[in-house]
Amino acid sequence: MNTFKKILNLATFFVLFFCSSYLKAQNTDELITSFGQAKDANAKTRLAKQIGMAYQQQKGYTKATEYYQKALELEKYNGASLSQQGETLKDIGFTQMLAQDYTKAKDTYEKVLEVEKQDRNAFEIKQTLEALADICTVSKDYSGAIKYYEQLAILYKDDPNAQANAYNNIGFNYKKLKNNQKALENFDKSIKINQQIAQKNAGSSDKRGVALTNIGSTYTNEGDFKSAKKYFSDALAIARSKKNRVEEAKITNFLAVNDFLAGNNENALSYLDAAIRDAESQLNTPNKAKAQEVLMASYQIKANIYQ
Repeated sequence: MNTFKKILNLATFFVLFFCSSYLKAQNTDELITSFGQAKDANAKTRLAKQIGMAYQQQKGYTKATEYYQKALELEKYNGASLSQQGETLKDIGFTQMLAQDYTKAKDTYEKVLEVEKQDRNAFEIKQTLEALADICTVSKDYSGAIKYYEQLAILYKDDPNAQANAYNNIGFNYKKLKNNQKALENFDKSIKINQQIAQKNAGSSDKRGVALTNIGSTYTNEGDFKSAKKYFSDALAIARSKKNRVEEAKITNFLAVNDFLAGNNENALSYLDAAIRDAESQLNTPNKAKAQEVLMASYQIKANIYQ
């Protein structure tokens, strides 16, 4: 996973977590009482998940896991679908990730993967492999991350963008293992796929812009900051021609990270100021949610620079 992706994912993670797990104000004790009194299996399962979510919000991860586990046991006992059981396992794994217990989180997501393979849910299998790869990368199990990303590279054979990202991430993890030859081989695969996407979509500025950004990101990973800047700048020009301020801000963040990693902190901060201005200008538009996400990423990058 490249550096910018990790920073952006962190910002996105907080947005998604606090939005998706928002729970109407309700006393946890009341939920627990209702859980104890519930007779209907479905109601009991639902309450167990609500209690788990409430504890998760309070950072009571041990208790959250306990109640999600109770929900899973109820689902198994009552013959819930594999899909439903898989979702509850994800709740458990996600809570373990929040608690930074990566060993348990990995074990749980492996169980999720087994369920999804039984359920033959191709989309969910890919999502879970992505989660497992991210867990391995964060916990510095780079060989494990490579294993999962290699599986994804095969599964994404009909999705060039996703396949290119998988190769980019394989390269990143090989770089962490100091296997520069393997890293460069996979970065090269990523770049070639994205170049093909850019050429194929010469008439589609949106898709071409994404491909150019991806190439830039790969060059950043490779440490070729000059080439990265060229591709980011080309992508930025496309966003400007379409007057897409949020996309401009997003790509400018990439430029900031590229300069930050190249040791040009003043330039990086200048890019971030521009990205923040562009994102803030869109907070009262239909693009508000995307603008907030990019803005959070900008501030996170800025915090890293100041540190």
